[in-house]
Amino acid sequence: MYKKLLVLALASASYLAQAQALLVSGEIAAKNKQVFSVPKADSWQLKIDWMIEEGSKVKAGEPVVIYNTASLLTDVEQLEAQLRQANAERDKNDLSNQLALREAIFALEKAQLELERAKLDAGLPQANLSKLDFEQYQLTKNKATQSVGEKKNKLSAKRLEVSNEAKRQQINVLQTQADLGRKQSMIDAMVQKAREGGTALYVPHPWNGNKIRAGDTVQRNFTVLEIPNTQNLQVVAWLNEVDIAKVELNHQVMLTVDALPKTQLSGKVIKISNQAEVKQHWGKAAYFSLEIELAQSAGVPILPGMSVLASIDVKGSE
Repeated sequence: MYKKLLVLALASASYLAQAQALLVSGEIAAKNKQVFSVPKADSWQLKIDWMIEEGSKVKAGEPVVIYNTASLLTDVEQLEAQLRQANAERDKNDLSNQLALREAIFALEKAQLELERAKLDAGLPQANLSKLDFEQYQLTKNKATQSVGEKKNKLSAKRLEVSNEAKRQQINVLQTQADLGRKQSMIDAMVQKAREGGTALYVPHPWNGNKIRAGDTVQRNFTVLEIPNTQNLQVVAWLNEVDIAKVELNHQVMLTVDALPKTQLSGKVIKISNQAEVKQHWGKAAYFSLEIELAQSAGVPILPGMSVLASIDVKGSE
């Protein structure tokens, strides 16, 4: 009878311990890391031509990801041709407009000379002229005065037209130059380099969970590679939304690294995400992310990306 009670007590204790520990999966992660995302381009998808091998040691300034630039190079060639054409058209229009402007200036100068001569004739004493000649000189002066006014108006209009046309042509050139510069900047951004040294780490595709590699076609803003700082590590775990009410900040956690089954680490929950995310390659369930601070990991050969099983003590917090 005593043995049966003891067995039941031990079974109850084991069951209670399991009930007070919540098991979640996660991975070692760096608190600080360099993140490389698909750069901005006119296309919403880009192909990765080359990516540094996972686990490679990277030096600052070293290329780590190169994207396909074939379509961008074609665009650059077309824009360079458009720029040459825009410059040629601007220069041609400048010559034509300057010629038309000089003609308008010449016409005004000629009209002004004719007005001066008409004024001289109209200034002769009426007593020395016949009535017909006198009236003819006055009429000629009035016409010359009117002609000068018209030529001035035409010259002002032509100057405004020439100025506006020059601005339009220059805007066309500058716009083409800006488009070309933007495309060239995009091409430069297709080669991503490490800002600091570290170890390259591939990341999973957000839709299928497979690690993104060279040759894959990825969407704009997708994260394709990380270079974590291995000096400051933590654990990121994912908790099913049905269990979120059981976990609080400072709950103690025991951790087992899959690659080091004989090694156990301890830590505590330091952050719980505010919103659940649906992990498409995990099914339809939504998950909250947990950040777990490691109590002591010095000397333990853990690296970012290593899978971890976290046992969260849900009895209470410190």
